[in-house]
Amino acid sequence: MSLFRSLVNQPISTSLFVDTVESSLNFTKRWATKKSAGTTKNGRDSNPKYLGLKKFGGELVKSGNIIIRQRGTQFHPGTGVGLGRDHTIYATTNGYVHFHTSTLNKYNQPSKERKFISVVDNEQMSSIRASQLALNPNNKSIINYKKLPESILNETTSSSQAQQQQL
Repeated sequence: MSLFRSLVNQPISTSLFVDTVESSLNFTKRWATKKSAGTTKNGRDSNPKYLGLKKFGGELVKSGNIIIRQRGTQFHPGTGVGLGRDHTIYATTNGYVHFHTSTLNKYNQPSKERKFISVVDNEQMSSIRASQLALNPNNKSIINYKKLPESILNETTSSSQAQQQQL
């Protein structure tokens, strides 16, 4: 008679059946000794934002040129410039970039000292440079700037006069 038939015919409470079942269910389990590949806490980086000064003091700018990209307002907009929603300062008129500080706010009331950026034309730039030279004639760091050639100025005025005559 086979072992199976002998076990089937035996009552369940016998020790022979329990010992046989326990011996057949003896399993071994192994645990991983290393973490699986593909997990890391590093390896992320953001794209560069290219912040900073794009046009320097005394430099000629056209309307729409970006002067500075910044986070927050380290520099505040003066005359002839606009402020973008990401605090970018850009030129709204043609002229020269001029950096200055002021302790007055936009309502001409005293406030903390702030740095401003403005765009000024030839006459204003020459008067600014003359006042800087008058204050310190031996200063070599005063910005040298190039005036717009008279031919360019004459072209723009003659073209605007021609347009007015056509109207």
